[in-house]
Amino acid sequence: EDEVTLLQTFGDQAAIALENARLFDEQRRTQEALRETSDRLRVLIDASPLAIVALDSHGLVKNWNLAATTLFGWTEEEVIDRPLPTIPDDRPDELESLFDHYRLGRSVTGLETQRRRKDGSLVDVVLSVAPLLDSHGRHVGSMGVLADITQRKALEQQLLQSQKMEAIGQLAGGIAHDFNNLLTVITGRSSLALELQTLDRETRHDLELITRTAERAAALTRQLLAFSRKQVLQPRPVDLNALVQNVAPILRRLIGEHIELIITPAVEPGRVMADPGQLDQVIVNLVVNSRDAMPEGGMVRIAVDRLQVPDVIRHDQGHVPAGEYSTLTVQDSGCGLDQATLRRVFEPFFTTKEVGKGTGLGLSTVHGIVHQTGGHIGVDSTVGRGTTFTIYLPCIEEPAAEEAPDTVTPLVRGSETLLLVEDEEEVRRLAADVLRKCGYTVLETGDPLEALLIAERHATDVHLLITDMVMPAMGGTALASEVMKSCPRLSLLYISGYADQMVAAHGMVDPPGSFLQKPFRPGDLARVVRETLDAIPVAPTRS
Repeated sequence: EDEVTLLQTFGDQAAIALENARLFDEQRRTQEALRETSDRLRVLIDASPLAIVALDSHGLVKNWNLAATTLFGWTEEEVIDRPLPTIPDDRPDELESLFDHYRLGRSVTGLETQRRRKDGSLVDVVLSVAPLLDSHGRHVGSMGVLADITQRKALEQQLLQSQKMEAIGQLAGGIAHDFNNLLTVITGRSSLALELQTLDRETRHDLELITRTAERAAALTRQLLAFSRKQVLQPRPVDLNALVQNVAPILRRLIGEHIELIITPAVEPGRVMADPGQLDQVIVNLVVNSRDAMPEGGMVRIAVDRLQVPDVIRHDQGHVPAGEYSTLTVQDSGCGLDQATLRRVFEPFFTTKEVGKGTGLGLSTVHGIVHQTGGHIGVDSTVGRGTTFTIYLPCIEEPAAEEAPDTVTPLVRGSETLLLVEDEEEVRRLAADVLRKCGYTVLETGDPLEALLIAERHATDVHLLITDMVMPAMGGTALASEVMKSCPRLSLLYISGYADQMVAAHGMVDPPGSFLQKPFRPGDLARVVRETLDAIPVAPTRS
């Protein structure tokens, strides 16, 4: 009996030992599986391109992956078991609010906010955080995933700025169009009145004052059109070195003797396709802007260079695609611009000058001309250290066009038949009166559809179509295309206060023709009409 009891006891102990061994082995395998899972999770967290940060219930950092180091600058050793260092000083309540969510077991998804880097700068991030719970469902910490959205926010800001500029541009272009129609009549009628020989001195003086004032108003509308990119350009090959040298004497008179003007030409020729008159305006506007930033004197440097851009250049005002460019840089030693001003520097009507000292159109005009020319512009500035504007224009290999000598050509009368289409009655009456005085036969209408009927009836008589570019029923280029079906040898002259949807890429019109910008003087109209007719030697065949 004692032996049986001993054997039974031995068996029970052996069973217990075997069970313990089984449990130990199972526990070992479980621990190994947990360790492998933990290692894989650690590798996954470290390999993540997103910053992953885990905190305990006291807000101390327990996990900090490599992407967090890349994004914020602190290493894992610098933050583990320490309070989270990324919360900006002005946002302490935000962290406490997030903790309240975690304690209640709530997650936060897609929160756009800012976090601080080690160097003190702020970074835009989108944050998603989930609470960490133990086996009893108690809150023991939280884990957050952060993505850098700085570039996305910058692109969104550029898009908003672009949309705002486009909306203001549409408004500015419409105002300029209507205003130019009024100025055409004012300038034209006053010019015709000044030709009268019976005017007394006082009346002549008043008419001259009206004309000069209208010309000043016309200059303002040209700035509006340049900003809104609704002007028609007359591009040709331009050598930037020669252009800068030609405008230099004017610039020296503008800036005064207290400012030094330094010109650095390009070693290689810098030829671009542009309207030289508009580029002159760009340079003048930038230099005047620099002058106003240096009331006590300083330096303005204009540099021309040739630059190969291998990759896209991104800056606060947009980007410059890869390619070969001729660059025009205007640098000054003035007071510089702060970041808030830099963000709005090309906005129309925005100015830091005193009331009455500026319209706020100078730099927006520059921006409009450069982009309509097919170029790009960026600005770099530091308060107290000056400002640098850099213009990038695509290079061309075509040689620059030679300047034609200035000659005064007397107005030449004509006897041809002209079809005049202008929906503004006063502008049409003025143009018709001027052309009839010059000896032309003028067929006029304010309705493009009626113009088609007139052209069909007089297909063998009409030598020149003069049409406004923007009319309610049909635009000028569309009208020209239809009229030329009846009159294929017809010459074309477009007139407009602005050319918007009828202007193709880079401000050129199709079908091609001469262009006369409103407001115009009677002499300008007569001259351009004669030049356009003389440029086409083949006259219509008369029946």
